[in-house]
Amino acid sequence: MRFHIISAFLLTIAFSANAWSATYNTRDYRNHGDWASLELYLGNERTFRAANSTSYSDTNFTVDYYPGLCDSPVFTSRVEMEERYSSTGDFGYSQADFRVDTRDIQNGLVKMEVERGDSGLYLNYVIPDKQALSRDMRNGQVLRIRITREDAETMFLEFSLRGSMAAMSRAASKCYEVSQGPGRFFDDSGSSSSSPENFF
Repeated sequence: MRFHIISAFLLTIAFSANAWSATYNTRDYRNHGDWASLELYLGNERTFRAANSTSYSDTNFTVDYYPGLCDSPVFTSRVEMEERYSSTGDFGYSQADFRVDTRDIQNGLVKMEVERGDSGLYLNYVIPDKQALSRDMRNGQVLRIRITREDAETMFLEFSLRGSMAAMSRAASKCYEVSQGPGRFFDDSGSSSSSPENFF
């Protein structure tokens, strides 16, 4: 139980690089092996997350689904740097390559950012075909990322995908439910048992 609480906390503080200044509430946390799924909310804002926070003690990989944009999830990592930054800044874009097992390699980008008062280095991934990567992740064993920078050594990351299918499917499903709203219960193609003219 303690492990689950700690994991939920780590997933919360790594909400996204665009939400550093806010602390989000969490609920509906569920463990799926090396992955977990949960909801983050602040007022009327809601985001559904699938994440691996177990492959490394200081780095996670998250997939966030935003209502209304469920088909275009946001892929992010947070690296704990142990020392809080004194100013906000970014290091621009670098080459990032993504590969699940021995499937096709996707060549994308990553933007590295830091925020004043935060000890995390945020990696915001730009992926050409999000649907293809999501599909590979759901059915693969290991996600590997290679980050190439001109002014630093090449960085390699590996994340287990055990439980990714359950976590991503659950987060995406909840995102679609919220996006459709209560009107989805009246979208049946079946015929109504009565019509207004029958009342008169």
